[in-house]
Amino acid sequence: MAINLSRTRSESLNVPNAAERYTLSSSRLEGNSVQLNGTTLALDGGDALPVLHGIAVPAGRLLLAPSTITFLTIADANNANCR
Repeated sequence: MAINLSRTRSESLNVPNAAERYTLSSSRLEGNSVQLNGTTLALDGGDALPVLHGIAVPAGRLLLAPSTITFLTIADANNANCR
């Protein structure tokens, strides 16, 4: 998880392996809606949660937009605690 607390400046992060990115953002920090990878999250007609889709990103430098929270899933991280 990476949180960019700056309201005006992008930050970067080096990702060692290819990953799936899930970035939460909002046009207003005090707003009542939030976007996942640019798509507004909302319950469907039956109040079910939406399917969450990540965006594939290659290894290397990853830009984090201002005022965002980004989760990364890294399949090849070889983390012993994830087995």
